[in-house]
Amino acid sequence: MKRPFQPAKLLLYLLSLLAFLFVGMSVAGITGAGKGQGLAGGAIVLQYGLIFGVIGVVVAVIFASRASQKAVVTANKILALLLVAMLVFVAWRISVTS
Repeated sequence: MKRPFQPAKLLLYLLSLLAFLFVGMSVAGITGAGKGQGLAGGAIVLQYGLIFGVIGVVVAVIFASRASQKAVVTANKILALLLVAMLVFVAWRISVTS
């Protein structure tokens, strides 16, 4: 097994956690998982995000252990772009609805 705590791999773990957290919360929002649940709606949406985040980190650990350094760096760039795009979209949605 390759070393799992190289800087590029640690960044991959962090980016995958954050990106999949946003993806999970977006899936919960699109499917309406928190609608009609009262105060528990936010917790349900957060739970979806955390589940997706944990799954994303597990997949990232498996990917990082089998992939080359170049593939890990490429995955970091893709996840960073995805995360920035999601943050811009969320900021835009907040500014439009306010």
